[in-house]
Amino acid sequence: MKFFTGNMMRSVSLLASSFLLLLLIPSCHKNEPCTTCPPGGPDTTSHSFNFTQYTFGGTGGSSYFDDVAIINDSLAYAVGAVYLTDSLGNPDPNAYNLAKWNGNNWQLLRIEFLTFCGQSGTTSAPAEAIWCFNDSDVWIASSNSQITTWNGKSQGAITCLPVSVSKLWAVNKNAVYTVGPLGQIGYYDGSTWTKLESGTTVDLQDVWGTSDGKTVWACGYSIDLSQSCLLQFNGTSWKSLWSRQGVTTPPYGSLVLTIWSGEKNLYVGAAGIFRSSVSGGDSPQEMIPLAYVPHRIRGSAENNIAVASDDGTVWHYNGLTWFEEQMPGLSKPLYSIAVSANLVVAVGFDATGTDVKGRILLGRRE
Repeated sequence: MKFFTGNMMRSVSLLASSFLLLLLIPSCHKNEPCTTCPPGGPDTTSHSFNFTQYTFGGTGGSSYFDDVAIINDSLAYAVGAVYLTDSLGNPDPNAYNLAKWNGNNWQLLRIEFLTFCGQSGTTSAPAEAIWCFNDSDVWIASSNSQITTWNGKSQGAITCLPVSVSKLWAVNKNAVYTVGPLGQIGYYDGSTWTKLESGTTVDLQDVWGTSDGKTVWACGYSIDLSQSCLLQFNGTSWKSLWSRQGVTTPPYGSLVLTIWSGEKNLYVGAAGIFRSSVSGGDSPQEMIPLAYVPHRIRGSAENNIAVASDDGTVWHYNGLTWFEEQMPGLSKPLYSIAVSANLVVAVGFDATGTDVKGRILLGRRE
């Protein structure tokens, strides 16, 4: 889904589908709750965030950020590929693939991966996904099927994986899941990485589960947008909860792009945001329609959820209403988002100028 990589066609197709969605789906107005929203809880959080935009790279090649994680108010990480020029003004082929937030500014860093598994050469390949257990135990997956750790100061060992990785999710360090292209799902039990049978060849884009790890979901879509699926893992095997083969299928329509779950509910990003019980005993209900497809939904609690969309919009749900926090435009798509009690951090790229730059949008709760 990146503007300038081998997945460029997918991004263009998603953009075209977004325009169709804009014509077909009514928009919700700023700070106006949707009439289709199920009743919210009595506790809400503030919609009031003060956003600052940061851009990086572009001078040495098209740059982007693909994933983000917040550890606390003064520590967050974003991963992707930022290309700068060297001391002679020439494009530097070695990407900065990690950005660290210290509470005041961002620092660009390089994480090394093997150029090829089984060989000794290394490269700062683009990073695809990140998961933070704590400030000294950060896991980063590369675009070439590898994973490494970061303790805040230095990098740990590099591990070659049996699968490609688009996203990471973990219960703990003894139960880590990855999803990737062509239905690939990986699992780490604390000692060994294995490939799990997903039952699909659809490119999987997101994975999330309940805090106890008893239920895990994965979702994605094919590069030509003709297929999409929502899968569930019950601890033994993966099964299909919803799939699309060419024609739109209720309740999600054409594509399921992202998922997140709280303790009670599963939230699904499609042509809108849908909610259903984690137990699966009810039908999904649309909370809000969206004019452009949501690339990522994340939350710190069910009354503090944020969504990053293809048109660069950040939406926030406070347990009762949705609020349109930022509306930058189609040249600033957002690929991922993280939210904590006081921060929202969304990442993607900025193509408004002659150079495509990696973009970070950081919002502090006022």
